[in-house]
This record gives sequence, structure tokens and C-alpha cells, in this order.
Amino acid sequence: MRPSRILPLIAYLTIPLLAQSAEPHSPNLITLNVVALDSHDAPVTDLSASDFHLTDRGATQKIVVFRRNEPTALKSEAPLAPHQFSNRRGPALSQVTVILFDVLNTPMPEQGYARNQLVKSLPKLESGEFLYMYLLTPGGLLAVRGLPDGQSDTPGPDWIKQPDKILDAALQGSLRMNLGMYPEDRVKSTFLSLDALAGRLAAVTGRKNVVWITRGIPIEIGPNRTVTGDVLDYEPLIRQFSSTLQQANVALYPVDDRMASMDRSASPPDGLTPPQFGRAGANAASTDPTSRQGGLGSMDTLQQFADLTGGRTNFSNDIGAAVRQALTDARDSYLVGYDPPENNWDGKFHKIQLKCTRRGVRLQARTGYFAVPPASLLDGQEQAALDAASLSPFDAAEIGLRVAISPSPATPHGTHFEIQPQLGDLTLTPDQKGSTGELSLTLFEYHSGSRMTESTPFRFKISLTPDQLAQAQKIGVKFQHDWPVDDDVSRVRLVLFDYGSKSTGSITIPIAASDRRSP
Repeated sequence: MRPSRILPLIAYLTIPLLAQSAEPHSPNLITLNVVALDSHDAPVTDLSASDFHLTDRGATQKIVVFRRNEPTALKSEAPLAPHQFSNRRGPALSQVTVILFDVLNTPMPEQGYARNQLVKSLPKLESGEFLYMYLLTPGGLLAVRGLPDGQSDTPGPDWIKQPDKILDAALQGSLRMNLGMYPEDRVKSTFLSLDALAGRLAAVTGRKNVVWITRGIPIEIGPNRTVTGDVLDYEPLIRQFSSTLQQANVALYPVDDRMASMDRSASPPDGLTPPQFGRAGANAASTDPTSRQGGLGSMDTLQQFADLTGGRTNFSNDIGAAVRQALTDARDSYLVGYDPPENNWDGKFHKIQLKCTRRGVRLQARTGYFAVPPASLLDGQEQAALDAASLSPFDAAEIGLRVAISPSPATPHGTHFEIQPQLGDLTLTPDQKGSTGELSLTLFEYHSGSRMTESTPFRFKISLTPDQLAQAQKIGVKFQHDWPVDDDVSRVRLVLFDYGSKSTGSITIPIAASDRRSP
């Protein structure tokens, strides 16, 4: 893509709202996606920020960002004008739950047991509209019902009525567990597949739950050894993996797929203790030697992944119950954010405790994070979100966007973009003067011959006084930007990235010759 001439951003209000910043400050905001449940595991949907108490390493934190994420909030919009586009037209993938059937790390008998449970439980669900399934194989992910990509046929929402046919066809074509693989190779293959799945889900709005049906991965948080006796430290991989899932807003729901007849009452072998990392969740299973492959704590590690991502474990073999609970949890959640002190970023693991002051409410959220300095994470997080948005088959609607296009008044071969984000979807944090947020805009051009080019992200700051915020909440915020668009480009994708919440809004727009300024 040719270098673009950056034009000032203009707010369509009577007072200036946006101040351009070449390098925005690195936001310190920590955000949690929280599920609130009553004693019957039903969602509690009427909480406010005052109902929460949050600590970071025992120190009380002030909640500065709070909102309820609800799929029903994506309401029908006003009719679009000519040359105007929206990323919230038609159905939105806002309640996505993915079943990940692990045939890489699970022996054949347990695979058959899990298959039978799925075939029995899925037809009892009310709907399969927002439910998808993949197999995790030695060769990567294999779709049973894959996320829509616009290129391949995907079974419709009634796929759960007769899941045996579609599941058996996928299992017959899959690469099953390779007992000859070294444990470290299976670990690497597992993480690569999960990372790819998180990338696919990153562009979907809201909370995404992955029900991981597995025997467990052959690692333990702490020192490990390869088959040759070499010391292998998985912590850097786990840090990266947990950060990827947190950034993509993906919660893991590991399910133990071992047959119910297996003995779970034995004591752990001498010298084996659960890993001392983070904490075991309230629903953690007791240490079980049958879960350990070669002396490695698979199930304990899965519990840690659930804790780090805000999911929950199910070690009771009830796959149907786990899927139903994940679907329920995906429907309603809260976004809670706080701004820790500057001396917080010590590179160590920080334990978070979030409690509800209302009696009878149980919270489900991630229990900690690695306090890596934000400045070292900012570019990587932004690029990961941009990569996911550019490769996704559908637009990201986590930030609602309406965009109008016209020929640029000044840029040769240029197109003028008038952009209106949904203000309530942006993360604005209070300061002494009002509320501020950090955003970036990136344009992707899709050329003939499957070539794609990417503009340099244009980073800027939005700053609102209390009066300006009240006015913007009534009439909205708009700004404009011009980009040159190559002649062989038939469509572009505009991506807005919010540094505060790490959320993304994208919109794909067809470009005709009449939408560019003549040279």
C-alpha cells in the first residue's frame, strides 16, 4: 500500500473531541470478563460496579471500567444511507461456544466414550446456532462444524439434531492420537492448535468459551524434562498462551473425558504434589494419578488454564453438562477494569481476587495475570488483533462501526472514510479532566490475486470532559480519515483497535472506481 497522507481527525460536535497522538501512552488497564451466577448456576444480570470488590495481590483496586456484555444489546440499526456501511447488520456471532474434541492427547477408548456422550447430549440442547466443534489432531484443527468463513459449507444450526453422522465423518478423516509422539511434541502441537483457534475467535464480539474435551496435556507448571532428560521450562509458553487467550477473550472449560469406570480414589504417588502456581479453583478436582502421563500433572495444569482465563473445569465426565454451562455463561457477562499503580509491572505473576458483595452470587473470572510492562506488550497485542481481524472471514462487532465512504477531496486515488464508532463500546477511563481512551485505525486492502496490504496503524487519543461525554452520548462521535486505495482493490477492511480493552471493531467495504478520487 502506498504511504498515506495523514489528515487530522475531526469530531462532528460543536467542540473538539479528538487529539491526535503519534505515540499513545501505554495503557495500564487490566480488564476481566466476569460471569455472575446464582446458586442454581443461572446468570445474575442486574449487578453494578458497587457490587464488586477487587484486589490485586491483596491491595484493593478501584474499578474504573464497568459494563454488562449482553448479546441482546446488538439491536437493529437505523437504515443505512447510500455508500454507508455497518458491522452490525444481520446476525452477530456474539455467543460463540466451541467444543474442542481432543483426539491428539486422548487414548482411543476415551475418545469413543466422549463421542458417545456428545451424540447423546447434543440433541437435547435448545439450539446449535452459536455452537461449533473442532477436532484437535496431530495435524492441527479439523472442523466438525467450523466457524463460517464464507468459502466452505458449514452445517446449519440444526446440526446438533443428528451429530453422529457429522462427527463420525470427521473422526474417520482425522489423524488420531499418535502414541509414538514425544510428549514435548504433543505439547507444542496442542498449543499451536489452540493458538490458531484463539486467533479465529479473536474477531468475534464478547466472551468466547471453549469446551476442551481432553485427557490432558502432558505437562506440569514447573520444571519438566524431555524424554532425553533435558530440562524443559514450559512457563514462557504458558505465559504467551494465557496472554493470547486473555487478549482474545477466550475462556477454557476443560472436561475430563476419561471413562467413569476409572478409579479416582487412589492417592498421588510419593513425591508428587500439585503445582504451586496461581491457585486451584473452587471446582478443582483432587490430585489423581490416572491423570498424570509419565509423572506429569496434566489435569492440574488444565485447572490452572481455567483459572487464568475465567473458565471452569469439569472432572465429572459429564460432557453435556459442561457444554450447557458454557453456553449459559456465554450469554451474559460483565467487563470489569482497573488501573493498577505504576510499580505494579514487575514481570511476576499477580493474583486477582474478585468478590461480589451481594449474598448468594458466585463470580467466575480469571484469577491472575503476568505483570509484564504494558509498553513491551502494546505493539504485540495490537498486531495480534490486527492479524486476527484481517484474516477472519467475518467482521468483528465488539466495537460497533458505521462508515460512510466517498471520493477523497484531496488524495489522488483516495477514498474518504467518515467513521462513527459506538461510544458505549469504547473503553474510556476517568482522569482529572474527564475521560480518555487510546485507539488506532488500520486499513487493509484486498487486491486481485489474493494479495493483501496493510497501512501503518494511525494511533490517536480521545479525550472528553464530563460535558463533552454527555453530549457525545446523545449525538455520537464521528471522525474522518483519507487513504489512497490502489486501482486493483475491490474491497477494504477498516479496523479500529481499542488499547484499553484490547477489543476490535472491523468493517468490510466494497470499493468501486467511483469511490476513489480521480488522479
